[in-house]
Amino acid sequence: PNTTHVSVLQYGRANTLEMSWKDSQNREDLLNAVDTIPRREDGPSKLGEAVLFAVQNAMSEAHGGRPIASKVAVIIVSDKSLDTVQPAAYSAALQRVSVFPIGVGSQYDEGELQVLAGHSASRKIIRLSQIGR
Repeated sequence: PNTTHVSVLQYGRANTLEMSWKDSQNREDLLNAVDTIPRREDGPSKLGEAVLFAVQNAMSEAHGGRPIASKVAVIIVSDKSLDTVQPAAYSAALQRVSVFPIGVGSQYDEGELQVLAGHSASRKIIRLSQIGR
């Protein structure tokens, strides 16, 4: 119970929980599971919807979330969101979820990253020109 747990979801055309905190958490199983995750169909960038999905579903007790544990959501952002991110950022903060956005490329909205990161945004945002292949 005092260890780090990993959950993975993808967002795009649909939000998909790929791995929950109930899945095996040993290092080898996690790495193998991540290697087999298929890339989902691209869709409109709805960061608010994706963060709400993570907070309300992926991080819930039903999927292995520990009620008193601090939680972290790392979200890779490469485009401006087509929905608003404020309600999702507020919900994350209420649920004790720290959001660490990673902006990739030049098409994302810096203001959205700031809102998602919330308090101490300057220490939580990572900016990359591209992701290596």
